[in-house]
Amino acid sequence: MQRLKPAVEAALDEIVLISRNGPKEVKPKEEQLRSAMCRHYSNQGFLVHVEAGYPDSGAECDLRVAGRKGGRERWIEIKTAWGGKGWNGKPAELAAGWESDLCKLRQLAPEGSRRYLVVFGFFDRPLDGSRLGLQARIAEVRGRLLFALPERPFTWRSTSLAVVRAWAWEG
Repeated sequence: MQRLKPAVEAALDEIVLISRNGPKEVKPKEEQLRSAMCRHYSNQGFLVHVEAGYPDSGAECDLRVAGRKGGRERWIEIKTAWGGKGWNGKPAELAAGWESDLCKLRQLAPEGSRRYLVVFGFFDRPLDGSRLGLQARIAEVRGRLLFALPERPFTWRSTSLAVVRAWAWEG
């Protein structure tokens, strides 16, 4: 976990900086977050395999991170979530995708590897701790919560998005 948190923080830092630089996309992309995490791990001397195939399966994982001299691999699934006025976040659908990725990690990642699900949430207001909608789904994820990073102020174009936050679970 000590190596996951700085990678997630780097992705948050980068997406906040990009948001201040006049993006044209409708919403922030998972690919941008994955690229930032990939860059962070690469700069730390790790080998990073993007869209890595799980062994003996046709399924793929967003990131597989390995030390150059061995050690335990990290298999990381990355997801984005949207909550707020004008954003059709579909909490039940999103949560089903998270659970599916946790299941893939548990069943398909090699024995002895570290397995993580990271969710980046974009919201139109600070989270209030309510158990409604997307917040409820995040609270119900069936994995061991490793960390929930604090909210960061965030704007994207002229949308209602106001904060971004990230959570990580062990698979």
